[in-house]
Amino acid sequence: MKVISIFLFLLFGPFLLAQSTAELDSLLLQGINARSNKEYSRSLELLTKVRTVAEENQWHKQQFLAINNIGANYYSMLDYGEALDNYLEAYTIALKYLDGNEEMIVLNNIAILYSKEGDFQKAEEYFSKAYVLAKEHKGKVKIGLYAVNLGIVSNQQDKIEQAATYLAEAKEMLKKEPSLAILVEIALAENHYKRGELPAAKALAEKILPELDAIAFSEERISILVLLSNIAADMGDISQAIEYAQAAQKAAVNPEHQISAYGQLAEVYIKNGAYDKALTAKDSIISLTESLNQLKNGRLFETNRVKFEIADYRRELQQSRELRQK
Repeated sequence: MKVISIFLFLLFGPFLLAQSTAELDSLLLQGINARSNKEYSRSLELLTKVRTVAEENQWHKQQFLAINNIGANYYSMLDYGEALDNYLEAYTIALKYLDGNEEMIVLNNIAILYSKEGDFQKAEEYFSKAYVLAKEHKGKVKIGLYAVNLGIVSNQQDKIEQAATYLAEAKEMLKKEPSLAILVEIALAENHYKRGELPAAKALAEKILPELDAIAFSEERISILVLLSNIAADMGDISQAIEYAQAAQKAAVNPEHQISAYGQLAEVYIKNGAYDKALTAKDSIISLTESLNQLKNGRLFETNRVKFEIADYRRELQQSRELRQK
């Protein structure tokens, strides 16, 4: 611990004296890449450096990006409270110093947090704010992105017609963005299902499924398999409903997704009268829930450890500044 702190103290020096935002942007990119690689401690170390230097020099855009990405780290570590604190701080900076582009980015992040927590009404409120800003700035892709998010959260609240309106707009805006357009199709399949349009929902979901083999779409693949399982069950094909639920369970790579898949399996086993198998699936849910709670507790320790280290880094930085001023 002490060796790491000394090493980081020495690293801070050159950046505190930096006069160029280019050096800071490079460090920021390293921090973002570290987060993508799940190297959260390393990412937070780098982003804290960027934040400190940006604050010293009043480089508000770099300050915003650092704090926003610090929030993204905590989100990935399941510390939603700390994530929200950082997003709100980034939001304040965006409102005070920057234009609507940064504001809409952090509004979208805040909305995703609320959606994860199941507060769909609050999520819709913040997605709507981001959507309005995107309209003002005439950003076609961002309008489409926020429209699809609004479509998804409207589906989750059973606001079927509202969801369809947003998704139609998103489809038009994102037709030249394949990786985003497929998200529209997934939401549209869910919308058809909620309308009771089972053949249309099935046809669209079956069309989408082969396009979701990439790792980047692992969560979406599970969602489509669960949707197809529900459709099959509602159409009376329990055997196929079980097959899709089993496929979802095999595709699930983390406890959260596995809980969803086993929940679906339990439901279709009950409909098939396979009560022993349903009970086994329920047992798996209990075990996975315990594993998920342990993971969250482990991540809580990690976030608290990182928070302490960041406080220590900032204290050392303050000492460094005071020494230079003497």
